[in-house]
Amino acid sequence: MNTPYRNFDRQMWPVPCPTLADLVHKLYYADADHVFSADERFILAAVADAYRDLIFKTQVNRNAVIKELRKGPNT
Repeated sequence: MNTPYRNFDRQMWPVPCPTLADLVHKLYYADADHVFSADERFILAAVADAYRDLIFKTQVNRNAVIKELRKGPNT
């Protein structure tokens, strides 16, 4: 599973993309016994960690992160 990331400020941030949309769909609609792969778990953990970090940033720092993420993945 390939998910693009943006690396800045010594952090790795998942970039919104179809892969994340597919994972969200699985979280909502997969059978209760669905087993997520190691890659899927890594991506979901990265999203949760990014969210947690974003909540504790100041508004100025949150805006800076969002501005970076809108640039898309690192190339």
